[in-house]
Amino acid sequence: MSLWTCRRTRRALEAFHDGELAVQEQVAVQSHLARCSECAAERSRLAGLGARMREAMSDPMLDDAQTVGRRVLVTLPNCPEFATVTSSARRTSRPSMR
Repeated sequence: MSLWTCRRTRRALEAFHDGELAVQEQVAVQSHLARCSECAAERSRLAGLGARMREAMSDPMLDDAQTVGRRVLVTLPNCPEFATVTSSARRTSRPSMR
């Protein structure tokens, strides 16, 4: 088994969290997370973000997609995990070519 880089591991974290990786990839991600505290912290932030989103959408009074969308948009800016994810996405995004 080859060791995964931080970049490869972070790209696979959502699929890992959702159980969408093949067993060999799951083992590679788990192995990397056991060695890398930064990627393990990123996994924790993503898991926290997912939990906050599920919480925001779990209200039985939310009966349509627009209401759910508004709730998520109101909840996420107050979520520390969201701030970390969006700031790291801004750092890695490329400028548009115009």
